[in-house]
Amino acid sequence: MSSSDYVTSTFADQFERKGSDFIYRRNLRGAPIRVTAAERDMFVAGFRRSYKVLIAVMTVSVVLLLALVIALGGLDDGADPVMMGLGMAGAAIIFIVGVVWAVRRIYGAPARALAQRVAEGEPLTRDEGRRMTLSSISYGTFAMAAIFGFGITGLKAIKYDVWHGWGRLWWLPAIFLGGLSAVQAFRKWRMERVG
Repeated sequence: MSSSDYVTSTFADQFERKGSDFIYRRNLRGAPIRVTAAERDMFVAGFRRSYKVLIAVMTVSVVLLLALVIALGGLDDGADPVMMGLGMAGAAIIFIVGVVWAVRRIYGAPARALAQRVAEGEPLTRDEGRRMTLSSISYGTFAMAAIFGFGITGLKAIKYDVWHGWGRLWWLPAIFLGGLSAVQAFRKWRMERVG
């Protein structure tokens, strides 16, 4: 399954079959709203199109960012690694915030379209929603996130001294993604154990 199919499948999980129709719950927790199969298919197809556009925009943005770094001489041996690291971290934060906003926007399209429709019940509680979300994420996904964080640190360790001075900032991706993954995996395990 490609990453695009996986993300689309995660989006489609917000729709639960109920007879010949579907029940839509925003982020798996929102108030249940009945939609037809045709409406659900329309929302999924719209998400798939919007996600492909987002990927294209992200790709172009990364290429432009790399071109800017090269144009400013950021890949030369004489470049200040601290300033280079801070500049790249700042650009990455802006980029990630933009991507998160865009994904939330396209992910929430059904909620905006169905805002005037009467819900058929109450939203799930925070605990019920957390259980539903954690049950839909595999342990492999948590492991891949942690490996990705440590991979970033490992790649930077090839070029920079990540054990001293400002180079220690390159441990942040490993600490953040590894820690977050471990906490969420533990919560999932504990939830499954309690039942």
